[in-house]
Amino acid sequence: MPTAPGTACSEPLCPCGEAIVRRGSRGPVPKLCESCRGEADRARQRRSWQAHRERRAQDKRRYRSEHADITRAQVNAWADRNREYLRARGRDAYAADPESHLRRNAEWRKAHPKPRRPRKPADHEANRARSLRYQREHPENHAIAQRRRRARLRQVQVVPYRDSDIFDRDGWICQLCRLPVDPSLRRNHRMGATIDHIIPIVNGGADAAGNVQLAHFICNVVKGPRHAVVAA
Repeated sequence: MPTAPGTACSEPLCPCGEAIVRRGSRGPVPKLCESCRGEADRARQRRSWQAHRERRAQDKRRYRSEHADITRAQVNAWADRNREYLRARGRDAYAADPESHLRRNAEWRKAHPKPRRPRKPADHEANRARSLRYQREHPENHAIAQRRRRARLRQVQVVPYRDSDIFDRDGWICQLCRLPVDPSLRRNHRMGATIDHIIPIVNGGADAAGNVQLAHFICNVVKGPRHAVVAA
């Protein structure tokens, strides 16, 4: 007597011991139950993937070489969307084995030395003209760079500050002669505004806001490398 569709077969049974359910009245009876058939399909797919693994890799490399621009754009877009994830993963990997990362980086730098760019012949006159033009257009930045350079040469403390902040702090009053300073005068004018170090850099004074004050250009020159003496 045939078994009704959708009911369990009395025989044969699946090797796992589960009853085989036949879906329909036509065709041969399956040899495995549904769970075993699914596992068998997955195993067959894994074997197929392993058998054609090298061919898939070759196809992928060929596609990437033929569509380098598209692949690079896709990789960059994914990296932009997952930047925090990539940073966290990199930090975790470095914390787990820092020596390995340092060794690989050193090996890569040794195998890929950075090519030196060809040096252009020096044009001293053009460089000098460009430097003088920058000094005229940005006098405050030039003065800051010169002060920091002198401080580095003397190996004293350097704390960044801006000249305008010091001038506003002192109320545009010369701290040496106690006369007002005209903000409209250029820096190298004899009555122009300059930065004076209370303890000069040559004597170990720091290039910091607590050790500088506003002074006329002529007052600063007359004082020279001496400690500041505040006018009464």
